[in-house]
Amino acid sequence: MAVLLSGCVGDAVTAVAKAPFKVTSVVWDTATTSQAEADRNRGRKMRQQDEYMARRYGD
Repeated sequence: MAVLLSGCVGDAVTAVAKAPFKVTSVVWDTATTSQAEADRNRGRKMRQQDEYMARRYGD
């Protein structure tokens, strides 16, 4: 019984110890923009600007 309990406690301790690193990783990924995301966003912005210019001034 003590062996099973120590395993559960060990898993809980490991989970608690890893939690701050997982949270930090998620926050970092959310706060930063990858090059691929930046390229995609720039392409979207350029298409929207082209559509606006086409509507406003015609083709």
